Amino acid sequence: MNAALLAGGLSSRFGGQKSLVEWRGKPLVQVVTHRLKSLFGRVMVVTDDPLRYGFLDVVAVRDIEPGLGPLGGLMTALYHATSDQVFLRGCDMPLINEGLVSFMRERAAGKPALVPEAFGALQPLCAIYSKSALREVERMVKEGDMAITRVVRRVRGAVLSEEETRAFDPELVSFLSFNSKKELQALKMRFEGEG
Repeated sequence: MNAALLAGGLSSRFGGQKSLVEWRGKPLVQVVTHRLKSLFGRVMVVTDDPLRYGFLDVVAVRDIEPGLGPLGGLMTALYHATSDQVFLRGCDMPLINEGLVSFMRERAAGKPALVPEAFGALQPLCAIYSKSALREVERMVKEGDMAITRVVRRVRGAVLSEEETRAFDPELVSFLSFNSKKELQALKMRFEGEG
């Protein structure tokens, strides 16, 4: 299975490149891709500027259609995937629970998508999508339906309940992200020593 890390352009709410903030003394994207490489056979970074990530030991692919947000990133990841399924991850989610990822891989077998629930909502940026979902994702883009949370329903995928998710990740740390420097600082203070 491939893994794809979405590292799009500038975040207006954050005020810069989230993927390049420092985490454990290195760019966050480097820390997360290193962790993903220990779990998946092939890791790619989906971005508006592949040259920005030339320092990484992973494949960097350019958004097929820049500016489409996470749904465009998913479309690009599925297009470039060399496996039947892709684990999709947002670049601003520094913590990865290996047990949860393993369980998700088992549960995703044969499904067009598997999206976990956490904090009472779907978590489409820590999910598994099949290449078979690509056609429907492309249709959503053409229709202007850019809500990545609707992919799982449109492809008739499965949802991993919050109860099942918490069995592996009781505090749901796999889904913590940041949209401001203050939120980043809070995550660092609490978790920077963990993976």
